[in-house]
Amino acid sequence: MTQTLSEMNALAGAEIAAVIERIDAGQVDELIEALLSARHIATHGVGREGLMMKAICMRLYHLGLDAHVVGDMTVPHLDEGDLLVVSAGPGYFSTIDGLITTAQNVGAKVACLTAQGNGQCPQRQTT
Repeated sequence: MTQTLSEMNALAGAEIAAVIERIDAGQVDELIEALLSARHIATHGVGREGLMMKAICMRLYHLGLDAHVVGDMTVPHLDEGDLLVVSAGPGYFSTIDGLITTAQNVGAKVACLTAQGNGQCPQRQTT
């Protein structure tokens, strides 16, 4: 059975609404505060998540924040007062885990965006 464009739009909208309803508003407020108070922000993700993290980084930069993508030549050394924002949809990637360790070792805060809040990476975040 073929769905119409209108039916596909309604289904996609319903799926997005269901995800948004599960978001903890308190965690969003904490992330916003961490973003606004960070001296430098570095973002990273893997695969499609990496593309979205680059898009988020660009928007943060457009908002006037000092935001960079991990791996770019212009990303500053993170330190205390800085924020690393990573994405680990399944809850763990070794590269994400390594970046979290490195950021925490220098005193930077970490925010992990994920669909698996009980995963290893999000359990290590500091914001």
